[in-house]
Amino acid sequence: MTCNTNTKSQSGNMLLALLAGVGVGVVVGLAIAPKSGRKLRADIRSTMDDCLDSASQKAGELRKSGANLAQRGLQDVRKTAGKASEKIQDVVNGTLDGLNGAVDNGAAKSHEVIGRAADSVRTGTLG
Repeated sequence: MTCNTNTKSQSGNMLLALLAGVGVGVVVGLAIAPKSGRKLRADIRSTMDDCLDSASQKAGELRKSGANLAQRGLQDVRKTAGKASEKIQDVVNGTLDGLNGAVDNGAAKSHEVIGRAADSVRTGTLG
């Protein structure tokens, strides 16, 4: 899973610039309009509240999206760790099986040599 943080950062900056441009445009448009000061301030306040609500909603969506991405990343990490653990366990088991076989072979050969030595001692033919 790869994340291009540069592209996401650019997208976030573009969204912020767009919202700021819209806000400035609305404020300038309202300032030029032939309205009373009280009505103009109420319109500006209403527009700014709408912009803040929209920004808050987008921030919530981004937060939720980020949490989902983090959750998927964590699941991927856990899956990869589980697979790595299985591979390591397989290697360890294979190594132990090989060592056990070597020990068993060595024990059988030692037993054979000791048996021959004992026979030689019994028969009196050391050689």
